[in-house]
Amino acid sequence: MKVPDRRNISIRAWLEALATDTGAFKLAGLVPAAGNGRPAPSIDYVATLLPAGSRKAIKLNVLTRSRFTPREAVALANDSSAVNAGSGALLIACPAISPRAAAICRRHGVGYLDQAGNCDIRAPGLALHVDGRPPAARDTRPLSTPFAPKAGRVARLLLSSPTRTWKVQDLARQGRISLGLASKAKNALVEQAYVVVDGGRLRLADPAALLMAWSAVYRPPYQRTNLYVMQEPEEIELAVAAWCEQNDVTFGLAEYAGAWRLAPMVRYRQPSVAVLESGATDIVRGIQISLDAKSAVSGSNLVILSTGDESVFFDILEVGRVRVLSPLQHYLDLHAQPGRGREAAQEILHRLLIPSWKAVSADGGRQ
Repeated sequence: MKVPDRRNISIRAWLEALATDTGAFKLAGLVPAAGNGRPAPSIDYVATLLPAGSRKAIKLNVLTRSRFTPREAVALANDSSAVNAGSGALLIACPAISPRAAAICRRHGVGYLDQAGNCDIRAPGLALHVDGRPPAARDTRPLSTPFAPKAGRVARLLLSSPTRTWKVQDLARQGRISLGLASKAKNALVEQAYVVVDGGRLRLADPAALLMAWSAVYRPPYQRTNLYVMQEPEEIELAVAAWCEQNDVTFGLAEYAGAWRLAPMVRYRQPSVAVLESGATDIVRGIQISLDAKSAVSGSNLVILSTGDESVFFDILEVGRVRVLSPLQHYLDLHAQPGRGREAAQEILHRLLIPSWKAVSADGGRQ
């Protein structure tokens, strides 16, 4: 007795369900690629679809996967033997396909279909796109995140020097993290196709997608202290800067105050200053005494942002007479704030960050 091909049964069921749900086509046939009379080592099945209102059938070369990562999507898109196998359009079939992998497929003209019916199929006579359906199957393996507070330093370094190539050891040393953590962060970034490994060195591949993914989960690492001072904003900033310099405190203008120096767009009346906690000095208390500042629940005109995360101060800039956090840090902090914060973040993105990415094309190519 012949054992039925379970993958064939699944793919047939997915295609028939999609045909019923959308009415866009009918499934006219599904056969193993090897049995279709043509050599196609990279594909598993050939599906024959009859688009609605058409008498001309189209062929899809179906490649099945139990798991399909963004890294595999990039590799597949760059594999001309797979993309051009047979005479039909390529279709990836996988129980669940992440939004990131799906976006890469669409960018490279590779079709996909998951068990829930999310798909993008483009062939002569048929253009079908379905998204937003919750996955019918989930990958239960734990996913490591490259955006945890210390692991995120790898992404920070890559985005800060977008055209540089890195050894993992250099990322660990410059990010002041362990080699093991740097390696884990690297692996997670490679799997999501944000970076590529080229000649044993790590290279940024898709900076826009990396920053978008990071900003979606980023939470500002500050403890906020609201104060009121009987001075104008610029006087307050200079006074805080003077105290920090005299007391060897790492600091930088942040949020709207810093953004006004980097990419003027949203005016401000309340300076925000980020300070690095040392444990040896009560920084907030010292600033309060020096400026004769009062605690303020409302009506404050100075915010002290205390943090123990030294990476916040990576790539700090000197602008005028004060120090300012990096454009990348400003984007992350402002993007986390709704309304005017998002507007200011977009200004920094378009004025400062995107121009620095011009030499990097999506998926790791060089322009």
